[in-house]
Amino acid sequence: MSRSFVSTANRWYNLGSRNFYPLLKIGKGAHMAKRVKMYGISTCTHSRCAKEFLSFLGVEFECTDLDLISKEMAGLLMEEVKRLNGRCSFPTILIGDKVVVGCRKELIQEALEND
Repeated sequence: MSRSFVSTANRWYNLGSRNFYPLLKIGKGAHMAKRVKMYGISTCTHSRCAKEFLSFLGVEFECTDLDLISKEMAGLLMEEVKRLNGRCSFPTILIGDKVVVGCRKELIQEALEND
Protein backbone atom coordinates (compact mmCIF):
# COMPACT_ATOMS: atom_id res chain seq x y z
CA MET A 1 0.00 0.00 0.00
CA SER A 2 1.51 3.29 -1.02
CA ARG A 3 1.17 6.35 1.16
CA SER A 4 1.04 9.94 0.00
CA PHE A 5 2.06 12.75 2.29
CA VAL A 6 2.00 16.48 1.63
CA SER A 7 3.45 19.30 3.70
CA THR A 8 1.66 22.58 4.33
CA ALA A 9 2.91 25.21 6.80
CA ASN A 10 5.11 22.73 8.71
CA ARG A 11 2.31 20.18 9.02
CA TRP A 12 2.17 16.85 7.23
CA TYR A 13 -1.06 15.33 5.97
CA ASN A 14 -1.54 11.65 5.21
CA LEU A 15 -3.65 11.51 2.06
CA GLY A 16 -4.00 7.73 2.15
CA SER A 17 -5.58 7.47 5.57
CA ARG A 18 -9.24 7.26 6.47
CA ASN A 19 -8.31 9.67 9.25
CA PHE A 20 -6.96 12.70 7.39
CA TYR A 21 -4.75 13.93 10.19
CA PRO A 22 -2.10 16.62 10.55
CA LEU A 23 1.34 15.47 11.59
CA LEU A 24 3.81 17.81 13.20
CA LYS A 25 7.36 17.41 11.96
CA ILE A 26 9.50 15.75 14.60
CA GLY A 27 13.23 16.29 14.31
CA LYS A 28 15.19 13.14 13.59
CA GLY A 29 16.23 11.50 16.84
CA ALA A 30 14.17 13.91 18.99
CA HIS A 31 12.17 11.02 20.44
CA MET A 32 14.79 8.28 20.47
CA ALA A 33 15.91 8.82 24.07
CA LYS A 34 12.42 8.22 25.51
CA ARG A 35 11.18 4.77 26.37
CA VAL A 36 7.79 4.13 24.77
CA LYS A 37 5.63 1.30 26.04
CA MET A 38 2.09 0.58 24.87
CA TYR A 39 -0.59 -1.68 26.29
CA GLY A 40 -3.30 -2.57 23.79
CA ILE A 41 -5.78 -5.10 22.51
CA SER A 42 -5.06 -6.79 19.16
CA THR A 43 -8.60 -6.29 17.84
CA CYS A 44 -8.96 -2.68 19.03
CA THR A 45 -9.00 -0.12 16.21
CA HIS A 46 -7.58 2.58 18.49
CA SER A 47 -4.68 0.33 19.48
CA ARG A 48 -4.02 -0.46 15.83
CA CYS A 49 -4.16 3.25 14.97
CA ALA A 50 -1.63 4.11 17.71
CA LYS A 51 0.75 1.34 16.57
CA GLU A 52 0.59 2.58 12.97
CA PHE A 53 1.11 6.18 14.05
CA LEU A 54 4.15 5.40 16.23
CA SER A 55 5.61 3.27 13.43
CA PHE A 56 5.00 6.04 10.91
CA LEU A 57 6.91 8.47 13.14
CA GLY A 58 9.80 6.01 13.34
CA VAL A 59 9.44 5.53 17.08
CA GLU A 60 10.83 2.36 18.60
CA PHE A 61 8.25 1.08 21.06
CA GLU A 62 7.35 -1.99 23.06
CA CYS A 63 3.76 -3.13 22.66
CA THR A 64 1.89 -5.74 24.66
CA ASP A 65 -1.54 -6.87 23.43
CA LEU A 66 -3.20 -8.11 26.58
CA ASP A 67 -5.57 -10.46 24.74
CA LEU A 68 -2.66 -12.40 23.22
CA ILE A 69 -0.86 -13.33 26.44
CA SER A 70 -1.69 -15.76 29.25
CA LYS A 71 -4.49 -14.83 31.65
CA GLU A 72 -2.08 -14.76 34.58
CA MET A 73 0.29 -12.36 32.83
CA ALA A 74 -2.62 -10.27 31.52
CA GLY A 75 -3.92 -9.96 35.10
CA LEU A 76 -0.56 -8.66 36.30
CA LEU A 77 -0.30 -6.20 33.42
CA MET A 78 -3.88 -4.99 33.98
CA GLU A 79 -2.76 -3.85 37.43
CA GLU A 80 -0.07 -1.77 35.72
CA VAL A 81 -2.64 -0.37 33.27
CA LYS A 82 -4.96 0.51 36.20
CA ARG A 83 -2.10 2.34 37.90
CA LEU A 84 -1.40 4.35 34.74
CA ASN A 85 -4.98 4.78 33.57
CA GLY A 86 -7.77 4.42 36.10
CA ARG A 87 -10.37 3.82 33.37
CA CYS A 88 -8.39 0.81 32.06
CA SER A 89 -9.04 1.81 28.46
CA PHE A 90 -6.87 0.98 25.49
CA PRO A 91 -4.42 1.82 24.19
CA THR A 92 -2.53 3.08 27.21
CA ILE A 93 0.81 4.50 26.07
CA LEU A 94 3.67 5.39 28.40
CA ILE A 95 6.11 7.86 26.81
CA GLY A 96 8.91 8.63 29.22
CA ASP A 97 6.89 9.47 32.34
CA LYS A 98 3.82 10.79 30.48
CA VAL A 99 0.71 8.65 29.89
CA VAL A 100 -1.42 9.03 26.76
CA VAL A 101 -4.72 7.15 26.60
CA GLY A 102 -6.18 6.38 23.20
CA CYS A 103 -4.87 7.20 19.76
CA ARG A 104 -4.53 10.92 20.45
CA LYS A 105 -1.92 11.86 17.87
CA GLU A 106 -1.26 15.42 19.00
CA LEU A 107 -0.73 14.29 22.62
CA ILE A 108 1.57 11.50 21.45
CA GLN A 109 3.61 14.02 19.44
CA GLU A 110 3.76 16.44 22.39
CA ALA A 111 4.97 13.70 24.72
CA LEU A 112 7.63 12.65 22.22
CA GLU A 113 8.87 16.21 21.66
CA ASN A 114 8.85 17.54 25.23
CA ASP A 115 11.61 16.77 27.69
